[in-house]
Amino acid sequence: MRSFNSMLDEQMDDPEFATVFEAEIERLNAAVAVSRAREEARLTQEQLAERSGVSRVTINRIERGKLNPSMKTLSRLARAMGKQVRVSIS
Repeated sequence: MRSFNSMLDEQMDDPEFATVFEAEIERLNAAVAVSRAREEARLTQEQLAERSGVSRVTINRIERGKLNPSMKTLSRLARAMGKQVRVSIS
């Protein structure tokens, strides 16, 4: 039986799969980052929406990984939580 990592490595050789997979990882990373930051700031989605001017529905979709937020949206959310957005290329 092959491991998950072995199968994933094989699939990543397909450029189309790799592109979709990487986009999904980015969206999920944003979801986790926004959710954790909001919880650390002890804000509800509604409170964050009021402070940032981003709708609660949009915040909810970001946190559920259903929406890949723009840098502008991430910056607005971060500022409303007293944080900054950092971009890393590795």
